[in-house]
Amino acid sequence: MVKLCAVCGMGLGSGLLVKMGIERVLEKHGISRKEFQVEVADISTARSMRPDIFVTTSEFAKSLREVDAEVITVKTSSMKTK
Repeated sequence: MVKLCAVCGMGLGSGLLVKMGIERVLEKHGISRKEFQVEVADISTARSMRPDIFVTTSEFAKSLREVDAEVITVKTSSMKTK
């Protein structure tokens, strides 16, 4: 099983959205939920965790340089209304 950790500032809203995005993408590519586990953590807690992969923004990725795991950065986008 591959363990992933979605990292955000407080371990709440944006981390949960990243978690749901990870699950959606992996399932879209035919990967069963039995094959992966996604947790959400704030940046302080994340430094003490040992997942296989961290998924976060480039801002928080800088704080994870010393960890022994792959760090994947995602870009955030803003929606504009007309």
